[in-house]
Amino acid sequence: MRSSRFVAFKKWSIFILCIFFFSIAQSTVGFLSILGCRPVFLLPLSVGFSMFLNQKEAAIFGLISGLFWDCFSGRLFGYSSFVLIAVCVFVSLICSYIAHASIGNYIILTFVGIFVYNFIDFVFRYMIWNFYGCWDIWIYHIVPTILYTTLISPLIYLLCKFVFDKFVNDKKTNYVQ
Repeated sequence: MRSSRFVAFKKWSIFILCIFFFSIAQSTVGFLSILGCRPVFLLPLSVGFSMFLNQKEAAIFGLISGLFWDCFSGRLFGYSSFVLIAVCVFVSLICSYIAHASIGNYIILTFVGIFVYNFIDFVFRYMIWNFYGCWDIWIYHIVPTILYTTLISPLIYLLCKFVFDKFVNDKKTNYVQ
């Protein structure tokens, strides 16, 4: 019989390993780049795992993935964590009380999450400072990134579901499919 500490250690080790590999993939220059547009991987990963976690675990997952995102991207430390905690808890609440974990709901929640993240980033990096050409940045860089991330997100969902079912999910706990 496994102790609950070992199960928790195994689960969070797998989570951190996934976050680490997706952080490397996200920060690799030219990886899956199409016409200079690269997808974001950590937000869809966070949404994917948050669909199967409770609110506390989703907040911790958002915190850790946000810190990795900040470390690998050179942003203000804690900014991505703040936004990802809110997104992950929102997703966990939606999947616990309103909707179930499915690929259709995942695509919608990923789109909402990446839109909110990029909109907040756009407002505080460009719009608030009256940056010259900020709407060109929105149209030609941020919107394609949102769409590209949403387009590849089903692959990330399938990976999250596989990892959760195969390695993390305890046979005693059930989640809505």
